Parts: sequence; structure tokens; C-alpha cells
Amino acid sequence: MATSLAVAGSGSRPQISSAIIPERLDSWKEVAVFFGRTIRTVQRWERTENLPIYRHVHKELGSVYAFDSELVAWQDARSRQTECPVRKKASARRLRLAVLPFANLSTDPQLRHFEDGLTYEIIAQFARVDSARLGVIARTSVMPYKKSACNIAEIARILNVDYVLEGSVRPAARQIRIAAQLIDVRDQTHVFAETYARRWTEGVSVQVAFAERIARLVCGRLLVSSSSGVYLRS
Repeated sequence: MATSLAVAGSGSRPQISSAIIPERLDSWKEVAVFFGRTIRTVQRWERTENLPIYRHVHKELGSVYAFDSELVAWQDARSRQTECPVRKKASARRLRLAVLPFANLSTDPQLRHFEDGLTYEIIAQFARVDSARLGVIARTSVMPYKKSACNIAEIARILNVDYVLEGSVRPAARQIRIAAQLIDVRDQTHVFAETYARRWTEGVSVQVAFAERIARLVCGRLLVSSSSGVYLRS
């Protein structure tokens, strides 16, 4: 692009418009002040991070200079490079959980299929959690393991999950007792266990109440954030 000239009258020297001349910093000190850092820091940036510095070479001594527009562009590019790994790391922390079909330890016909409804309700409650942080395996994918002989390690490998929630229901006097355990598949150890007892005549309300409770407890263990905490979408 041709340089624009402004002529200030007959016989005067052509003057280069100041609008197209970037501001120049003529020493390490000026570059350091520009960034608010020490001279040693900006010199290290030139050696290791390609800070755009130019040199005048003289017979005995050399001097450096830089253009502020190039320094600003370098700083912006450096900021983007440091932010990208953080975003990738955050997205990579998405956990995967499988809620295995709860086992019914009762022969009472009135409790038949109660555990299936409970499993479905728990999965539905987990589906209300932020899916970017916790992925929950679909009900149709876990139901084949209701009476499976596979162990936790095999199921976790097939479903590719980090944690498994398993549990059981059984009658106790006039109540129904629900037990659940959250298992870390890396070493197949319990992260925590929870029990819950209610009158079995309450039916669906028992399933909903326990599902809400266990979802909050599990998320409280897995998704605690120092800034925003755990939340369920309403």
C-alpha cells in the first residue's frame, strides 16, 4: 500500500502522515514499562515466546526497538493460547454415571416392579443435572443388566462409565427399605451408601422422594464446584 504524503506548501519537505506510523518503543526499559514487567521478563519473552523485538546493529553496541501495535497483537495471541487448555480441561472433566436396575429382595406381589419404577425415577432426576458435567446412561441401556452375572468392572467397561449406582428394595415390617451405593469403578470401592425407609403404601411418592434425595447426594459428591456449587435444574 502506498504511503500517503502531506505537502505543507511549496518547497517544504513531504511529511508522512502520523496516522499510519505505529508508536515505537526504543529500549528494553520502554518495552518493560509497556507491559508493566521487568526488563528481565520481557527479554525472556523474546527468547522463549517470540516477543517481536527488532535490533539496530552498530559497530560496538546494539539497540532494540519494538512497535506497540505488534506488542498488543502478541499479547492477545498469548492470552488466547493460555485460555484454550483451560477450556479443554474443563470439558474433559465430564463424568459418566450408570444407574443399574435396583434389585427387589421381596416376594410380596404388591412390590412387584417397584424397583423398575424407582430406577427410572432416579435416572430421570439425574437427567435434570447439567449434562455438560455429568452424563447419565439411558435406562434402556442399563436394564439388560437387571439379572446379569457381569461384575461392576465388566459393566463399567462396556458402558464406559466412571461411577455406578446400584441398590435394592426390601420390606421391613410395614415399611419399604431402600439402599443405594455409589461405586468408583476404578477400584470398585464405595464412595458412599444411603438407606431410606418409608411406608410402602406411599408408592410413587416414595420413589420420587428417594430419587431426588439420591441425586442430590451423588451430585454433591461428584460435581462440587468451589464457585457455583451443585444445582439441579427446575
